[in-house]
Amino acid sequence: MPSRWPRISLLIPVAVGMLVMSACDDDDPVAPPTTETATSSLVSLNGETATGTATFSLTVDEFIARVELEGADPGMEHAQHVHASAACPTAAADANSDGFIDVREGSPSYGGILVPLDGDVSTQAAGSATFPSADSNGDYIYADTVSFTAFMTDLLATDPDPTDAIIKLTNNSLNIEARTVVVFGVADTTTLPVSVATLPGLTAQQSLPIACGTVG
Repeated sequence: MPSRWPRISLLIPVAVGMLVMSACDDDDPVAPPTTETATSSLVSLNGETATGTATFSLTVDEFIARVELEGADPGMEHAQHVHASAACPTAAADANSDGFIDVREGSPSYGGILVPLDGDVSTQAAGSATFPSADSNGDYIYADTVSFTAFMTDLLATDPDPTDAIIKLTNNSLNIEARTVVVFGVADTTTLPVSVATLPGLTAQQSLPIACGTVG
């Protein structure tokens, strides 16, 4: 049966305050599916060995995010996000030909950060300091379950800083199957060329993409 994920939207009537899931037409609301699931197979980037799976489930008013990763650099925190676009960068994205696709070179493919997969998925900001850390084998399992209403309300709010890498939804559709999951981070001892760009407040090692997968 075709997935309803691409057509899921959130309406919050002022008078009622209840969640309504809309399929094809906002004038024809339908009950939310009992469970809808979308997955992403994460493949390695930049010569790293990290691979895994990201799974997103919607059950009534619960949004569940889960990432299982192996082969990452051990004992360190790995930032991970759902990005707004639906493509992983190829070798052609290495614009300066330094042998690495840095976070800025990858951004035109996967887009801005839509959902930080951190300690609190219900908001883009609350859990930003608590990304998962890989164990001594370089593996981790991450999961968070939040209210879909709170999750979407935050994604539809006014962007507090339009200049940063985190963006808001431009309409009321989550459209998870048109997104990409990216995992970042190599050990601080990893030698990278000075040409590898990063984001404010992060080292090039912390922001280097190591795994990517489109959601489907």
